[in-house]
Amino acid sequence: MSTGDIPDPPFEGLPPERRLQLLERLARGIAHDLNTQLTAIMGFADLTAADPALSDALRADVEQISLAAQRSGVLTARLQTYCRLQPGAVQIVDLDEVIAASRPARERLAGPRLTLIDEPASALTLVAIEPAHLQWFLLDVVATARDALPEGGQLRFATTHDDGCARLTITGAGEPVLLSIPFTTP
Repeated sequence: MSTGDIPDPPFEGLPPERRLQLLERLARGIAHDLNTQLTAIMGFADLTAADPALSDALRADVEQISLAAQRSGVLTARLQTYCRLQPGAVQIVDLDEVIAASRPARERLAGPRLTLIDEPASALTLVAIEPAHLQWFLLDVVATARDALPEGGQLRFATTHDDGCARLTITGAGEPVLLSIPFTTP
């Protein structure tokens, strides 16, 4: 087969904004299909891991399959977010509630060697954000920390509220601040 046999892309000759729209639709469709497959992979991995007759070695392998599927889910979620034609719905939410709601997914993604510590603020931490973006961001931070700390460690998520500003600070145990994000309160 020569390069002359390959047809031109279907969007050849279209204006750039129309090409971008088509690429966004394609990427969203691929991300959606990948999420469907990843859900099945994680479900079967969970069922397999629950088998009491499974050897420890195979259980560890199944856990790695599940973790890889979860990491891939974070990537496809990020792709879906970036491909939205319209921005998501910004809401006024309690920062600590969004962090708490993401805890089960963060724990699954962290694995057994990375300890997560949540330190909610003593005062209400209302912020104007899109909760899904923050949850995906938190999962991405956990996945990055888990990969960067193969021997394990701690990851601390602390929120504070002072001077009309809510702040999320993420640190590793004994490490300087990894990330500090100020949020404007409504």
